[in-house]
Amino acid sequence: MSTRVSDTAQKLVEAHLDAGNTVQFTVPTSSMSPILAPGDRVMVKRVRAVELTVGDLVVQKLGRSNDAASAWMVHRLIQKQTESDSVRLITKGDNASLADAPWTETGLSGRVVSVRKNGSARAIDLTTRRARFFARLFAFFSMIESRVNKQWGGFAGRMIGKANRLMGDVSLIWLAH
Repeated sequence: MSTRVSDTAQKLVEAHLDAGNTVQFTVPTSSMSPILAPGDRVMVKRVRAVELTVGDLVVQKLGRSNDAASAWMVHRLIQKQTESDSVRLITKGDNASLADAPWTETGLSGRVVSVRKNGSARAIDLTTRRARFFARLFAFFSMIESRVNKQWGGFAGRMIGKANRLMGDVSLIWLAH
């Protein structure tokens, strides 16, 4: 999921997050399907990289693109590497077959704390024990899917991906009730 905004809007959003407030984004793509679909709304709260756990949905500030607009992207944290003075984050879209390139905590804008499915009045809290359990499970299978696809690709990677997305559908039903 990626959202593009002007520099002024980006500064306002970042200031709002820095002040401890939550920010709402509307999901524009299916890169996080089935957990996030186009039209869903996510609530994001500022966190430091050391507060993240594998499985969290994190918001990465992508910087400038060709059209001079900044963008944010929400992907799942599948691996966190802590080094002496920094943290490297590896993320992956739930609907993607490969992991994103590692990035540093300087690109971290926040963590998704709840999701309001398109058309629903009720938000799904992603901070509950149940939601965090599913998030860690997704991250585990996403990491395996990415490694299998990178190493061998083909049938095995597609099957792991399909199983992971099916698990996403089941968990949504469970989390929504």
